[in-house]
Amino acid sequence: LTHYSRVTNVERLATQMLEMVDRMVDLGRQMKSASDRHARLRDGLMAMALDSARAHGIQGSDEEITSSLALDIELNAQGLAVWLDK
Repeated sequence: LTHYSRVTNVERLATQMLEMVDRMVDLGRQMKSASDRHARLRDGLMAMALDSARAHGIQGSDEEITSSLALDIELNAQGLAVWLDK
């Protein structure tokens, strides 16, 4: 929560973070046995990130946002896959 700077309204942010984690767990469980799991995890995580960015009022095209988030989403998809395999 403090990656870039101090935040306020920590309770609201904590709730949002836990909701996002729950969504990621649900996505992972749905895709656990998918033959194209990595791509589907990546696409699902990107859709979540786009929704979150729009909810926070981030402007710009989907391409601009996805380009900015691509590396983080890739790493998150890999991490989710490792968790699923354990």
